[in-house]
Amino acid sequence: MAAVLATLTGLTTTGSNASRNYTNPFDDSISDGLHVVMGSDNPVDNANNNFAYLDSELEIIVLTHTKNATPETQINLIKKEVILALMADRTQGLSFVWDTVELGWSQPEISGEGEKPTAMCEGRFSIKYRRSYTDASA
Repeated sequence: MAAVLATLTGLTTTGSNASRNYTNPFDDSISDGLHVVMGSDNPVDNANNNFAYLDSELEIIVLTHTKNATPETQINLIKKEVILALMADRTQGLSFVWDTVELGWSQPEISGEGEKPTAMCEGRFSIKYRRSYTDASA
């Protein structure tokens, strides 16, 4: 999670407005932002019968938000940057991660209420990694 948040902090569209704040993901004063949430973390079939290691998939949920005169255009720019950033290094710079897969995006939710139109969209990614059975941190 920390590696994903670090990768997504500093994008051209959202800047430093990337967080893991679980109580209120989007501050009303922020025009463009994203919020990273950990989803399910499940082992995958160990078909290679390697009982020393466990292959798992961690679901990462990226919530994007914009307040912009053209919210659909801006949310698409944010999505593009998130995808390019996460897929640039499919290992996320970690030796135990072996792949990152984009699972898809929700339809943008656009609202015209308030002083500027807002849009929110949710993207999902699967981080595939391997850990030791005897040491979950390895």
